[in-house]
Amino acid sequence: MNQNQPTELLKYEIVIVDDAADNLKLLSDMLAIEGYSVFPADSGEMALQRIETNLPSLILLDVMMPVMDGFEVCRRLKADERTLDIPVIFISALDDEVSKLSGFRAGGVDYICKPFRKEEVLARVKTQLSIFQMQIDLKTRNENLQNEIIRRTQAELALEKRIIALTLPLENSMAMAFDELFNVEEIQHLQDQFAEAFGVASLITHTDGTPITRPSNFSNFCQNIIRCTEKGLKNCMHSDVVIGSHNPDGPTIMPCLSGGLWDAGASITVGGKHVANWLVGQIRNEVQDEDKLKEYAREIGANEAEFMRAFYEVPSMPLEQFHKISEMLFTMAGKLSDMSYQNAQQARFINGKKIAESALKQSEEKFRNFFENSPIGITITSPDVILQNNIAFCVMLGYSEYELLNKDWREITHPEDISKANAVLISILKGQSQTARLEMRYLHKNGHVVWTDVSTSLQQDINNNSTYFITSIQDITVRKRAEDSLRKFKMGIENSADAIFITEKDGTIEYINQAFEEIYGYPSSEVIGQTPRILKSCLYSLSYYEQVWNTLLSKRPVRDEIQNKAKDGRLISVGTSNNPIVDDQGEIIGFISINRDITERKKAELALMESEGKFRSLTQSTPMAICIYQGDNFVYTNSAGETLTGYSAEEIYRMKYWEIADPAYQLKIKAMGEKRLKGTAPEGSYEFQIVTKEGFLKWVYLTGSTIIFQGKPAGILSIVDITERKEAEQTLLEAEEMMEAFFDQSLDGFFFMMLDEPIEWSGLTDKEQLLDYAFSHQRITRINQAMVDQYGATMDQYIGLTPNDMFAHDITYGKRQWHKLFDNGKLHAETDERKRNGEQIILEVDYTCLYDSQNRITGHFGIQRDITQNKIAVETIKSERKLLRTLIDHLPDAIYVKDKEGRKMVSNRFDVENSGLYHEAEVLGKTDLELYDAEIGSRSYQDDLKVIQTGEAILNRHEVFEDKNGLPLWLSTTKLPLFDQRGKITGLVGIGRDITEQKKSQETIQKLSKSIEQSPSTIVITDTKGNIEYVNPKFTEITGYTLKEVMGKNPRILKSGEMDANTYKVLWETISSGEVWRGEFLNCKKNGELYWEWCTMTSLKNEEGVITSYIAIKEDISTRKQMEADLIIAKEKAEENDRLKSAFLANMSHEIRTP
Repeated sequence: MNQNQPTELLKYEIVIVDDAADNLKLLSDMLAIEGYSVFPADSGEMALQRIETNLPSLILLDVMMPVMDGFEVCRRLKADERTLDIPVIFISALDDEVSKLSGFRAGGVDYICKPFRKEEVLARVKTQLSIFQMQIDLKTRNENLQNEIIRRTQAELALEKRIIALTLPLENSMAMAFDELFNVEEIQHLQDQFAEAFGVASLITHTDGTPITRPSNFSNFCQNIIRCTEKGLKNCMHSDVVIGSHNPDGPTIMPCLSGGLWDAGASITVGGKHVANWLVGQIRNEVQDEDKLKEYAREIGANEAEFMRAFYEVPSMPLEQFHKISEMLFTMAGKLSDMSYQNAQQARFINGKKIAESALKQSEEKFRNFFENSPIGITITSPDVILQNNIAFCVMLGYSEYELLNKDWREITHPEDISKANAVLISILKGQSQTARLEMRYLHKNGHVVWTDVSTSLQQDINNNSTYFITSIQDITVRKRAEDSLRKFKMGIENSADAIFITEKDGTIEYINQAFEEIYGYPSSEVIGQTPRILKSCLYSLSYYEQVWNTLLSKRPVRDEIQNKAKDGRLISVGTSNNPIVDDQGEIIGFISINRDITERKKAELALMESEGKFRSLTQSTPMAICIYQGDNFVYTNSAGETLTGYSAEEIYRMKYWEIADPAYQLKIKAMGEKRLKGTAPEGSYEFQIVTKEGFLKWVYLTGSTIIFQGKPAGILSIVDITERKEAEQTLLEAEEMMEAFFDQSLDGFFFMMLDEPIEWSGLTDKEQLLDYAFSHQRITRINQAMVDQYGATMDQYIGLTPNDMFAHDITYGKRQWHKLFDNGKLHAETDERKRNGEQIILEVDYTCLYDSQNRITGHFGIQRDITQNKIAVETIKSERKLLRTLIDHLPDAIYVKDKEGRKMVSNRFDVENSGLYHEAEVLGKTDLELYDAEIGSRSYQDDLKVIQTGEAILNRHEVFEDKNGLPLWLSTTKLPLFDQRGKITGLVGIGRDITEQKKSQETIQKLSKSIEQSPSTIVITDTKGNIEYVNPKFTEITGYTLKEVMGKNPRILKSGEMDANTYKVLWETISSGEVWRGEFLNCKKNGELYWEWCTMTSLKNEEGVITSYIAIKEDISTRKQMEADLIIAKEKAEENDRLKSAFLANMSHEIRTP
């Protein structure tokens, strides 16, 4: 690989197909060195197999190959949609025109003749790869464009659906869906906040239990255990339906019918119609039956251990507190119900609409940029007219965007292609295909034909109704012209009356036309292979011919009039035009010579010279174009004709006389010209348009008659340029049409009110009398549909109305408005008027007085728009803001809003109190640096800046402040960034919840927990059924059992069997009655060793006095018991010793006393 070539070329694979191994290797090496990935194939079959599995970027294809030639290979590739767009360059030794045309017809994009030059091959390959890449990019951009159009359409339909839903009367609320009435994401946010604030799970469902929102704060027990089983999920949804059923008297509070946790539900209604359930809960109750829970786990197929572990992870809450939360839920659901359609949702929808409009505007801007900047023409059309088009299409056809708007596409389509295009359109509309591609011709504004490659597809709405066509149009005129020029060139040469021959680079003749044989008498067999020397007349010197040859070798043409010798020896006068033929690199590859027999012309020239001199003197002095045509061609024009058309005389003479006309007039000009030559044309003049050489259209006025020119009938034409007059007429007409369209199509009401007679309004006139006259004699003379719609009337009902009619409800008010109008000549105001049915309507109006030449008022022109709904919306928003502020001020948490500098803009009552102040005015406009002491203020201010600058929220951070009395004040702080509609951070909103008491409770609990953990006594806590819930480390140290081993088990595992059963009965009766039991136990350790315990056992009760668990505090008294036993034994031994001692002394005494 050439190190100087970019490695990106490796992404292009080129398949080379040639049955000649030498050519295949030469081309492969040539392209590989340049950095391309190459696959050589020595047959068409091998190439097709490769292409079937690996699509290349380009194919170099030989023509002459056995079995399957290159043309057939190309036709098969173009018949396959997968390979249709892969460029094919033919490279062949066949260099005749027929072969080249066959290559292009088969679908080739280029044709290179062998032997080829390396530079030529590389240049053409690079060019076609660039075009191929641009086509791929264009296809991608077109697909993106269609996706954008579809996305915009869907957004507009969704917005329209919301508008329809929110404008339905309440009696039609049964047709409304929840997500049509609410912004689900906003409701989701409210639900998340509710769940987070109250520590409960939350979910909003349809009335059948199907979720609308995502679960908030769901426990692992419900989310990942129960609801992950089919039966558990079914039971949960059934429970949601039951708990969320419509209950206007309050929330439904009950254990879940699935997992048994406490849940509550409130219904959301619209106009009395139940549309959704708002559910909260997943709160554990300490009295749930563990055996039943395990049984339910087995019933739904859940893992029993995971089920119970997850159950005990669920947070517990007193039922009284949960009842309060449920009441709050019911209140909020009721507010949503009441406000959903009439108040809150209207304001929310207005805000949502603004956001949607902004998003749509941005989307439209992106779409517009993509649409307008596409290099390919793109149109959006109905079946008949153009609805939208881009700049590329305007440039392609020479029209402005306005000229093409709402234009029937058939008007710019070539007449011969209309039926073909109609057939494609009908096929798509009938559903026979969704897209189509064809080549068709458009008509440029200046009249010339533009060949295009058209791809169109039908867009449908969500109901599969046809909406519009999106069409991409690529200009292929250059290619078509090249093909047409090649065809015409060959036909022109063959049919030319001039003798034409072509030579190789060394001058050897390789082609002559039929006229050559007729003029010089040589058949082609005698000329091919010869040089032009066979035509020498010997009248010219050798130096003349050397000069001609050297001029041609310098790549310059040679034109002259000379005499050549025919085969029979005749001298023939010819006008010669000799030109070098060069390739794309500018190298000479041959020569072409055109010889026109001018023998007869030479004779006539002498006779005409004098007559033409007089005629030319006359015609050249007139500013009017004078032209003469004979047959189909012009034979004369004066300089004014050249100026008018932009063509030189020589160029005009090569044109048909009707070709200077715009295509729309050519048939008429041709027909009139033919009649004129026959002498049957009617006398008179007419106007039409011509197309200048620069492509501009000009209007001309033509007068013609018949003359005899050079002995034959000819037409002589005098042509005057009337373009400026026509353009002035057209400009005036377009201005009038635009004004009419603006008046009729405006969304604002337009009208004219004209006085029967003009009035003079000045300080010298009786203005009250003039107002009386105006109110009776000023009438609506013209009105557009928009204004009629504002009043709910028809045109007939409003034409002729006077101010007395319009202000019948308040004539005095109307005259005050008219007085202002006539005083100032114009008026901008909001007026209170009435519709035809008497309904009030508030209008924003702009009136402008009309005056005659004497400065008298003749009437006025008015523009007005209905702002009634805007007024209502503004009042609604004010009310909603007041309600929102009331809610914020009465929430138990501190709530505040800060700007991007950290200054407080909103501060509710609790936030003001937390700041140690008394009024919101003392807080507003200040940062935390100003409100708190140095360390606290700096910390809080830095947090504010971080949230505002990074957009990262602070969630539930525990922070300590000082209250008014200087005591610690613990807050759970959340700070969230605020964004505007463009996504830019404008500040933050903060929530601070007082958790001081919670912190104190946690500290107390922590102390108690440490005391229990470090206690020298054994501590056991059980539930009300006696199942162990907790043991401290001392328990494990004494008994040998770990917490995991005894959790959920009964303390009877310690029984030694040595204790009386009545002891346990008395114990249970004592503690169940709430009393304290004390006593001793002889228990058994895990290793079987017996030990004595002194136990104090009692019950633990909740706030209502209900026993929730039992606690036992036990002390190991085995050592003491052993000491007591030892003392008893020692005592018994001492007593025995005393007894023996007494007996011994008694015996001794007896012995002593006995002689």
